[in-house]
Amino acid sequence: MNKKIDEQLLQINNLHWLPWIGKNYSASQTKLMVLGESHYLCAGDSPDEYGIDFTRSFIGMHQNGEEGTNVIRNFEKTLLNRDYDEELSKKEMTTISDSFVYQVIIQRLLNASEERPTADDFKNGWKIIFETMKVLKPKMVISLGVESSNFLARLEYDGLVVKQEKWGDDKINQAYPRYFKIELDGESIDMIFLRHTSGTRSGYYPLEWHKFLKKYFDVSRYLSELKL
Repeated sequence: MNKKIDEQLLQINNLHWLPWIGKNYSASQTKLMVLGESHYLCAGDSPDEYGIDFTRSFIGMHQNGEEGTNVIRNFEKTLLNRDYDEELSKKEMTTISDSFVYQVIIQRLLNASEERPTADDFKNGWKIIFETMKVLKPKMVISLGVESSNFLARLEYDGLVVKQEKWGDDKINQAYPRYFKIELDGESIDMIFLRHTSGTRSGYYPLEWHKFLKKYFDVSRYLSELKL
């Protein structure tokens, strides 16, 4: 993992968790940033266990096969066009996560899986994400969850221009996929919003979401870059 710009990231106001920065991200042509929605306090845990490096630990657990959710696994299956019940190799999981940045939008620890972020959580979270983007300069952003796009569309933030917003014609797994093109301080960024990949509500099917993803993201080129 790349920690070379941590000092710069720590200057961002209200940043609660440092983003995971894959060790090959800086050399990548794709510059992919993946956005989770939030972190939850697990039963029996102390909030003190969710320190500044928790997001990084979460991806580290994924790489080691210890991830307790399907969030990253299902996203990688979407990229690879695999079914939900297919296994991924350690090489596939490591290679993909070493190539991207991962950060959660909601920079507040939620108390239980039943708690939902507030409107202010999303609005404040996006501002932190944009500050992170200015440092890391992604070209493609994929959000694992669609709700946050409702706040992006009408967010007021200096230097942000929403150039295009398009919803899918049909729902996939009970959620409308969404695509945005934004400019941030003059830099063009593509943004894709998938249904939350945890699959805890009515199921997430990677094969179906792959069909939408490849409309706006050259997945074949990305995987070729990774030699997968």
